[in-house]
Amino acid sequence: SSEHPMPDPPPLPPVLCVLDAEPGGTPSWAVVIKPTGLHAVPGRTPDKFDSIQARARIDFPHAEGPITVHRLDRDTSGLMILGLTRAAHSHLSVQFQDRKVTKTYTALLERTPPANESELNLPLIVHWPNRPRHHVTPAPGQPPRPPYRSPTPRPPPHVPPTPITT
Repeated sequence: SSEHPMPDPPPLPPVLCVLDAEPGGTPSWAVVIKPTGLHAVPGRTPDKFDSIQARARIDFPHAEGPITVHRLDRDTSGLMILGLTRAAHSHLSVQFQDRKVTKTYTALLERTPPANESELNLPLIVHWPNRPRHHVTPAPGQPPRPPYRSPTPRPPPHVPPTPITT
């Protein structure tokens, strides 16, 4: 709209994949491939309006309610699930809330880690000038505990960490 003009999109636009629709029917949910650099939901300023949610409202004009069931950071690429009806959004949100959804992450590394299985345990704190980013701090940060496992020794750059989130 003229009130929130979209800036140039990131180089890789999201790919919308409808997974729940009867032939000729209206889909109730969709899975989206979110590229790095695109917000999950619109930000507070016009330059941050372009998002998965804003694009989904264009591609699915029948969508109602908040649509976005979960978020990925702007600099994170991956799959996002969208509830296109209020009932689907509620059902999917409860699955995330009850931790019935599992997630897998892949990290891009510059060199091979010293072991096939380890743990990154560094205290983090919000980097206020650059929110929502965090940075390592001696104290009183919270230690994230994302262990990583590599089922077979793999050269860089990919390692599938399994974060422990609370």
